[in-house]
Amino acid sequence: YETVISYLKLVESLKWIYPVLSPHKRLLHVGFISSDDTKTNSLLEMLKGSGVISDYVARTCSVKWVLHNPDFFGDPNPLLDTLLEPCELPDMSFGAYDTKWNECDIRILPYLQVGFKDAKLIDILREEKRVFSREWSYDQIKYSHEKMIKKGLIEKKYSISPYPRNQCAHFVLFFKTEDISLTHRILHNFALDERIFKEYTLCGDWGMLVCQSHPVFLTDLMNKLDKVDEITEKELYQLRSYPGKYFYKKSVEDSPYNFDTQTLEYPYPVYRERIEDKINNESL
Repeated sequence: YETVISYLKLVESLKWIYPVLSPHKRLLHVGFISSDDTKTNSLLEMLKGSGVISDYVARTCSVKWVLHNPDFFGDPNPLLDTLLEPCELPDMSFGAYDTKWNECDIRILPYLQVGFKDAKLIDILREEKRVFSREWSYDQIKYSHEKMIKKGLIEKKYSISPYPRNQCAHFVLFFKTEDISLTHRILHNFALDERIFKEYTLCGDWGMLVCQSHPVFLTDLMNKLDKVDEITEKELYQLRSYPGKYFYKKSVEDSPYNFDTQTLEYPYPVYRERIEDKINNESL
């Protein structure tokens, strides 16, 4: 774990790392923010070719994430017998916006993403000055915050666990059906209004669920899913521990934004060079 994680951290677009359980090999569930999927995959291929990792599977999230907090009056171990029920599905499209991002917008975004000190603007202002010596005015930060809310670029979300987090089972579920709209329906109906926290998205033709639940729900989960013939493929990954020794998570990186082109541009040649240097130094 230490070796692979040290290489992954050379890529600043890294978002999270979760070691997951496997009886046969050591597995990591890793997330990147990507401004170029081909170049992101090329870095993973480079790590594979050099023997740092033995293999990888890359899946690109193609829509927004949808969050459902637990219903504390719900069943902690639901039957999952309503996965195919007709329902009104939420809009998962990214949307398009006619606003331009300025530097103040981008710099405060990571604080808002993680709810830094309850997202109090005065605390964000002080932290920017203390850590980065950036002299924003309160009115500048307030304007950026209000603009992002009005344009629908951000919204406040709470993340609530069904039980104390160190007592929950944490797992990631990927699955496929022959119809992407059916996959979306199953994602929405999965443990809906029960005592389970879930976030979901679509990764191409795969559905992806990230869940926190009572451990007993996980013991029979695959058996319940095996009864749903419409699910053609599925993969379940349980986190080894939470947060655990090798757990890693950070907010969005704000430095690679190009204000002239209004585009996120990660410096992939720099990451490649870092990886090459580390490989060469360790081989020596």
